[in-house]
Amino acid sequence: MTAQPVGPATLRVWDFPIRLFHWLLVATILVAFLSAFEGNPLAPWHQAAGWVAAVLIVFRLVWGFVGGELARFAGFLRLRDLGPHLRALIGGRANPVLGHNPLGGRAIVGLLVLVAGTVATGAVVTQGG
Repeated sequence: MTAQPVGPATLRVWDFPIRLFHWLLVATILVAFLSAFEGNPLAPWHQAAGWVAAVLIVFRLVWGFVGGELARFAGFLRLRDLGPHLRALIGGRANPVLGHNPLGGRAIVGLLVLVAGTVATGAVVTQGG
């Protein structure tokens, strides 16, 4: 008699460092948002949240080159995959992808750039520049 699975199989696409990065970035952005106004009890945490976000972005950039297969930028930012993916998407026949599809990969890069830009502008304002 062979064992049968009890429930649906769980497939973990992202490795632990990426999952930790995802949730820490969400928490950091939430803290930064909630602490953005002077006089707010969370205001002292605003700058710390920005620095944590900066460290997380640097980590993600490094992990994008040395991390697991699905975490690497080379795995989901191939330019040659974008055109066929867009054509298939427009035609209503895009294939599911394990990890980020070519368009989703660009959205991730956009998110990282926006968060990094927000952190950079905050650092400049904090330094009085």
